[in-house]
Amino acid sequence: MRGDPMPGGNVRRILAIGGSTTECLYLDQIEAWPQVLQARLNELTKGHERFWVGNVGRSGRNARHHVLQIEKLLDTHPQIDSVIVLVGVNDLTLRLSADSDEPVTLEDREKLMNEAFAVHQDADASLPFYKRLMIWRMARQIKRNFVAPENYFHYQSDTGTEYAEWRKNRQRATRIRETLPDLTLALAEYEANLRAIVQAAQSRGVSIRLMTQPAMWSADLPEELHGLLWLGGVGQFHVGSAQEYYSVEALAEGLEQYNAALRRVCKEMNVMCIDLAAQVPQGVSAFYDDVHFNESGARIVAQIAMDSFITVN
Repeated sequence: MRGDPMPGGNVRRILAIGGSTTECLYLDQIEAWPQVLQARLNELTKGHERFWVGNVGRSGRNARHHVLQIEKLLDTHPQIDSVIVLVGVNDLTLRLSADSDEPVTLEDREKLMNEAFAVHQDADASLPFYKRLMIWRMARQIKRNFVAPENYFHYQSDTGTEYAEWRKNRQRATRIRETLPDLTLALAEYEANLRAIVQAAQSRGVSIRLMTQPAMWSADLPEELHGLLWLGGVGQFHVGSAQEYYSVEALAEGLEQYNAALRRVCKEMNVMCIDLAAQVPQGVSAFYDDVHFNESGARIVAQIAMDSFITVN
C-alpha cells in the first residue's frame, strides 16, 4: 500500500483502489489524491475523528483486477471500513487496443491474480508441488515482467521519459479511427464486474463508493493540447509506431459510455457514485496527459471525494 502505515485504534480506514489514476505514480506521495484526501479529512475533523487512506492503485489494472483485489485485501485487512474505487479508463482502452470483444474466462484467473498483486498466496492446486511454491511463482512473475514489455505498466520508469515516445507514437498514427466499435459486450462485462466489486465489499460489511473516470478528452479540446495525448491506440501501440488510434472525440464518447454504465450500477445497487467526470475540469488545470492528474487535479479529486464522506457522516 502507498501511504502511511495502517494505524490501530479508533480510526476510520479507507482503501483507495484503481489503476494509474489512483496510483499517481508521478506525484509525490503527499500530492497523490488518496493522501491529500486523508490530510483534508483529518484537518476538517480536527482530531474529533481520525482517518487513514491507503492507496493500492496499480497502473494498467481494470475492473477485472479490482474484483480480486477487493476480495483478497478486505479478507486480509478486515479492519478496513470503506473502499473508494476509481475505474473505467483501463477497461475502455483495453477493449479498444484488443480490437476484440472477447471477455476474460475463468481460466484466466491465475493471470489476473498475477497482474492484480505483486505477490499473492493463491496457487492452482493442480500444478506440480514446486510450481505452487511462493519462490517459484515470484521468480516466474519477475521473468514475465522482463520478457513481456508489451504490458506498458510493467516498464514505466521512475522518470516517465517513455511518455515522450508514447506521445510521438500517437502523433505518427497511420490512421485515426473516428467511429467506436460495438461496445455492447464489453460494457455488459464491465457492469457485471462492477456489481461483483460492490457485492464483494458489501458482503464483508464494508461501505463502497465508485468514482467515474474524468479525462482531458473532449470534442473541443484545444489543438495545442493534443500533443499531450498518447492513449487510444489499437494493438501494442505503446511499444511501436505505425499504429492506428481512435480520435479524441471517439475516446470521449467511449469513456462516457463506461461512466454511464458505472452510474447505472450505482443507482441499481444503491451505492454512492462520485461523478468526477462531471466535476473535474478538462485541460491542464487537472491533467498532464489524457487521464492522469497533476498536483492540482489530485487536489480537486481529493476535495470532491472528501465532500462525499463529510456529507454522509
